[in-house]
This record gives sequence, C-alpha cells and structure tokens, in this order.
Amino acid sequence: MGLVDDLQYRSSPPSIAQRVLISLAGTRPGSAMLSKTMARTDRLTLRITGGRHTLSAWLAGQPVIWLTVRGRRSGKSHRVPLTGIPLDDDLAVIGSYFGSDEHPAWALNLEANPEVEVTFEARTVEAIARKASTYEAADIWAAATVIYAGYARYRQRVDREIKVFVLAPRRLPSTE
Repeated sequence: MGLVDDLQYRSSPPSIAQRVLISLAGTRPGSAMLSKTMARTDRLTLRITGGRHTLSAWLAGQPVIWLTVRGRRSGKSHRVPLTGIPLDDDLAVIGSYFGSDEHPAWALNLEANPEVEVTFEARTVEAIARKASTYEAADIWAAATVIYAGYARYRQRVDREIKVFVLAPRRLPSTE
C-alpha cells in the first residue's frame, strides 16, 4: 500500500470549462496571478469547507494535496498546496513554481528535510520525500501534463532544472 491508498487519493479528468481555465493558468500572466493568489484562496476555501475542498480542485479539477515541510533555516512548519501526481502507489510533486526562474522554497526545504506530512481532503499521512530518478521524472512529467497542461509551458520557459520529488508513506520499522 502506498500514499495513494493511504490518502484515498483520486482525480478525475477536467471538464471543458476547467480545461479553459487550466489553459489560461498556464500563460505567463495567468501563472503570475495564480502564484500570488491561489495558495491564499485555497487555504480559505479549505477552512470554509472543513478541509474537504480547495478552489483549485473546484475551478480547475486539479487534485490538491497539502504538503507540510519544515523550514531549512527556521525549522518552522510550512503548509503548501500542490498538485499531486500519481506515480504507481505513491505521489509526486513538481517544483515548477508557476514557471518562475527560482526554485520554490518548499522544494529547497524538502531537500534539507525530507520528512513531511501529506494531506488530501481530511486525511493526513506522514511521508518521506526523495528526488525522482530520471526515469521516474519522465513518467511524472507525462502524467502531470495530463492533469495540468500548464506544466508543459512552465517547463519550456525556465532555464533551471525543475525539481521533481516522489512522496512515499513513512512506515515505522516492524517490531517483529
């Protein structure tokens, strides 16, 4: 059993209206606007719906997970909304940062401390993150562009290697 089962994670294909919004979000102006507003609106929507829904999931049909990472300098917990990409039984996340030339802080924090919490709807699972292998990253990118076409645009317009991580449940060692 992996993170997908533990979280009861699921996604469905976006509707036509959602595909139009996704297309707009992938543009430079659209992604600039979203980078400044989406995390806040998702947090508010999550609070209002008792942890069941996010605005991103509703408007764009994207399955949003919440990743809680520990700050590499501050040591404080930070909770960020991300699109979860299924990879076999686990989930992957992509540090595209809306096509910015900089790496997102959460990705740098993840490299420094890979122990995280992953929340989907009302379920939270402790997990370990690791950088995806080259082969895994290719599969993740292919799956990601099906979920959100903007990923392909983000990848084309940045000069940096976009960080891709695989999240797997953290299992305690057996006492047997």
